[in-house]
Amino acid sequence: MKELMDQLQTLIEKNIDKPVSKQMSLLEPLFDQIYQNKNLELKDMLRLSQLENQLTKRIIEVCPKVEPSTSEKEKIIEQLIYYSRKRMEELYHCSIVNDSLKARSFEFCNIVLEIAKNLEVTACMFNLSDFLSLPYKHYIVIAYFNYYYVIDLTYQQFFLLGNNFKNRYYEHPSYTRTCDIGRRIIERDFNTAKKMIVDGYLKDLEQIKSYFDEFSDEKLSNGREYLKLLISPLKGSNDKREKILYAKLERN
Repeated sequence: MKELMDQLQTLIEKNIDKPVSKQMSLLEPLFDQIYQNKNLELKDMLRLSQLENQLTKRIIEVCPKVEPSTSEKEKIIEQLIYYSRKRMEELYHCSIVNDSLKARSFEFCNIVLEIAKNLEVTACMFNLSDFLSLPYKHYIVIAYFNYYYVIDLTYQQFFLLGNNFKNRYYEHPSYTRTCDIGRRIIERDFNTAKKMIVDGYLKDLEQIKSYFDEFSDEKLSNGREYLKLLISPLKGSNDKREKILYAKLERN
């Protein structure tokens, strides 16, 4: 196992600047050999994780949009996304285009809520692990401005090459690693993945369904059912935003 991982390390160092497609074709066969071993020791898993973490290019060659939008149709929502992304970069000294934004969803959603309030857009934050079959916390915002919008400004974190080898699976009593959702959704619905990364939001109900399907073991019938799943628990809330969000669900 050590020899195989040493070989992987050398190959990664030689190809780290190559296009992601080239890296995948060269590295995936070796990673697969390791994933097939069902008796990895903890020290092997830790090194394997280190190797994966070196592969930070995204498997989808699109970037978040950071320039102001000229769209009149979605003007308010586009402004919400633009100002939120700029605020994120200022506060966290990160690059929306280049960084993975991993483990930043809670902080970034709070920024979205702050900007939404300034723009008079009704918006609430939801932790998907409270509703879907997720082993980790991931926060999104659902906003309402004539339509429902699902906003996820850290979605790109699920598309890192090191987490998206097709046969990736290894487990330990304290954690399990599997292929991330990025590879699955771009193979099934590239347009939804692209739109969420580039624009930061989804409005179309079919795309909303595709987005949530990859987080859920039990697929719901349509995008509206996913919205109901998240929003319905707000019934009876005294919070003004939550009351509005729920009321709009009942009327639409």
